[in-house]
Amino acid sequence: MFLTSEGEKLAEESRARHHIVETFLLALGISPETARRDSEGIEHHVSDETLAVFKHYYENR
Repeated sequence: MFLTSEGEKLAEESRARHHIVETFLLALGISPETARRDSEGIEHHVSDETLAVFKHYYENR
């Protein structure tokens, strides 16, 4: 089974969102296991605006 180019794009966007949320949680001092688990749910519901703030926070702390 292979993803279409559109499916690949969606998968990459999902991975990127997950990475931003998980890295933000880790920067706050959340344990790696909890950050991984929590980011699985948060990434699906967080706005692009909030993601941008998360990323800005951990890149500039």
